[in-house]
Amino acid sequence: MAGNPNIEPIILEILARDDDRKVRLSVAQNPNTPLHVMEGFSVSDEEAFRLAVAGNTGVSPAVLLGLIFDTSIPVRQQAAAHKSMPGPGLIRLAEDADPTVRLAVVENPNLGSEALRVLAFDQDARIKKKARTRLAQILRTQIAEDRER
Repeated sequence: MAGNPNIEPIILEILARDDDRKVRLSVAQNPNTPLHVMEGFSVSDEEAFRLAVAGNTGVSPAVLLGLIFDTSIPVRQQAAAHKSMPGPGLIRLAEDADPTVRLAVVENPNLGSEALRVLAFDQDARIKKKARTRLAQILRTQIAEDRER
């Protein structure tokens, strides 16, 4: 029931307090889970709950921003890959010490040119190449638009 995307948020709120860990984890993954419940899961001592929130398609950008400082690399990586991660969060994660997090940032389809400029000089060759390729595409598009004007 907790995994049902059509379930009422009030039911998810009740299920979030269930004794069964699997039920609570399903609630953390459900895109209809209320914001305050997601916020609670995002600061859980258990990495599995924070990871579930970071990958939840219904999570708010504000909760995602809170996850950029998580101590877990997989949580930061999942947050960096999330399509709803705001630009400032992506810029911060573009400077993460872990290359898997930075790779998730450079592959995020919503990544802006400011973070791409940071990653274009990354020490990891794969990240640098992807960032420069994406940045070149953005610049080509801008040049083409300028020519049309």
